[in-house]
Amino acid sequence: MKAVLTAIAVAATPVSAQEPVCGDVRELMAILQNDYQEEVLFSAMRNDGLLLLIVVSPSGTWSEVVVSPEGNACLAASGANFEVHRSKPDGTDM
Repeated sequence: MKAVLTAIAVAATPVSAQEPVCGDVRELMAILQNDYQEEVLFSAMRNDGLLLLIVVSPSGTWSEVVVSPEGNACLAASGANFEVHRSKPDGTDM
């Protein structure tokens, strides 16, 4: 399992073009924190019972992690240039 999780650290292709990277939530989060300095910014419980985590680094890289109740996690998406917008789409403040 460690080899599968290590693949995230060396992958050059966007996650959406690869097989999902999955494993123990603690191991996956450690890789995201240690290799990318990504920390949880948002979390939400999905309607299907899975936990959604959005992790972000100070440089703007981000990852979407989906976690099962059993602690299995999959990297669903990742990218760059994460921004927090403090206004609604119509331009008014939140």
